[in-house]
Amino acid sequence: MSDSVYGVRDYRRQQLSLTETMFNIIDLIQNDEAAGWAPTMKGFYDIEADPKAAPTVVQAAPLAVIAAAVLQRDEALFVSRALPVIEYTLSRGGFRWAQAGMSKKAGTLSPYNSQFTTAYFDGLHHLLGEANPGSKVSRCRMVKFVKQAVIRCPFLPGRRSLRRGG
Repeated sequence: MSDSVYGVRDYRRQQLSLTETMFNIIDLIQNDEAAGWAPTMKGFYDIEADPKAAPTVVQAAPLAVIAAAVLQRDEALFVSRALPVIEYTLSRGGFRWAQAGMSKKAGTLSPYNSQFTTAYFDGLHHLLGEANPGSKVSRCRMVKFVKQAVIRCPFLPGRRSLRRGG
């Protein structure tokens, strides 16, 4: 009906392969300035927030960032983006977070009141090659193994552990 009555049609044409598109996305994620990466807040600047009120970051698709590092088998990308994303999802209650103007409850770790659900943690478990036993069951167990400051990377030789400072 939309074609015959309203004349709606798809005017887009595919110009890049899916592989090239993925490489372009990864290049964007790696570019601090173009991606709007805020290393101290462990996220990408939220373009919908008012930076004058409080700089805000968002993790709308955390598994995509982790998958990019895993697909590339890129340790630098894993350390600079994927680990901070994992830390963010374990230490924040939701997708958006600001340093100022948020309630203390928003920064309190609560496995039962989080927007990051078991679907996220199951995806994380599989993306990390099922190498982190704490990630399989629940957010509660994830918190326990992350407090030990060790995350095993699925593509490093011998699934070498990466230690996080602070």
